[in-house]
Amino acid sequence: MNGLIEFGNSGGVRDLVGSLSDSDAVLGVVIDVDPMWLAASRFRAAGMEALAERSDLLWLMLCGARRWPWLAAPSRRGTDYSWIPRWWLRYRQDTFGKSGEDHPFIVKVCLWDAADQKEPQFSFERFGLPIVTERRTRAGLASQKRAHRPLIGGVSGGSGPGTPFTIGGIVKSAAAKYYAVTCGHCAGPLATIEQPSGVDGRTTKIGTVVRQVAPKPSPFGAICNPWAPGPLNEVDAALIELTSPAQLEVLSIGQITGVVPRSALSPGDRVDISGRTSGHRVLEIGGLAVTYKFDDDGNTFCFTNLFELRHAYGTTACQLGDSGSWACRPAGLNAAEWAGMVVGADSLIGFGVFAETIQSWWHDQGFSLAVC
Repeated sequence: MNGLIEFGNSGGVRDLVGSLSDSDAVLGVVIDVDPMWLAASRFRAAGMEALAERSDLLWLMLCGARRWPWLAAPSRRGTDYSWIPRWWLRYRQDTFGKSGEDHPFIVKVCLWDAADQKEPQFSFERFGLPIVTERRTRAGLASQKRAHRPLIGGVSGGSGPGTPFTIGGIVKSAAAKYYAVTCGHCAGPLATIEQPSGVDGRTTKIGTVVRQVAPKPSPFGAICNPWAPGPLNEVDAALIELTSPAQLEVLSIGQITGVVPRSALSPGDRVDISGRTSGHRVLEIGGLAVTYKFDDDGNTFCFTNLFELRHAYGTTACQLGDSGSWACRPAGLNAAEWAGMVVGADSLIGFGVFAETIQSWWHDQGFSLAVC
């Protein structure tokens, strides 16, 4: 995802975000990869370069199907965003004018799809970017409900009578002390954590929160961009010191063998989650949310540098109670690498914090922890 992050930090995108930040109709700005380029790149990775150069065939396939499971997965070294097929410049010029000829990215301006929301009028020409608009419902901060001993990730958790959440995964220190990881908005400082949650069955204490960072709400009327006053959240996480036996695996996914760096992730990559409400789901990574608004309990929260999670067939990716679920990239039979953690969702799309971001946070808190 590093290519998307670099593009998101470019002057044109920053100017666009700043110009849209005072509009209540704008939920966020997302950097994604053009689906035509993504299809061509997958054909190229599969050794079918002749098909990668057939823009007419790619278009027909995109219209008729969402996925091609027989195509090669992207390289674990990351996607080569510098490659462009021969038809690319003409296609982009026909689609976006002269915008974005030397890269495969598109910029999505995400608009609130409310019945009483007037259609906003924006002029994007001056930014020189390949921009599309997409209407969405508002996102909210986002089940394997029985008791699991030894404790593993991907199961129901709770703290008193509060909303149930997902215990995403298990990590350990060099001294063989085990910790569970979930969202900070689910588990408060020094909270006693139970598994399963109180609404899912008879609870048992499994540990106590020892470090936590929860998203800070924006002041009323504040705008959501990196240069405005007010918090712009990037981490939403909690570490639970366990008193219950635990294993380094996630239910229905398997052993965790490592952490996927942001630079090795790309839109279209497969990831699996195991959520308290949704259970095991196969999803794919979407775009990079440069900024995005979330609602929770009457407050608005502004986030930056999240990644989208999509269901391949356009159905709901994540549900209430899935917050804390680890998004894991398959790495062999009954094994996976940790890519990120679900923090919220709207009616179709989930949103995750990068695993690398959470690792940096706990290192800053003085913890040296491993996932395997």
